[in-house]
Amino acid sequence: MLVKHHGNMTALASELGINRHTVRKFHRDTRCEMHVIYNGVLMTKSKMKGNQGKSE
Repeated sequence: MLVKHHGNMTALASELGINRHTVRKFHRDTRCEMHVIYNGVLMTKSKMKGNQGKSE
């Protein structure tokens, strides 16, 4: 999507409704290993923390 905005991270962040620093964080992830934008929504890969996902 940076191509659509000619590399303007501020314009992209405004369109997605997120902070420009978030765009900067993922702008080099060209293979979409850590993020994907689907229907105008940024979805990121997160690590499970604590006891989430563990059965007792």
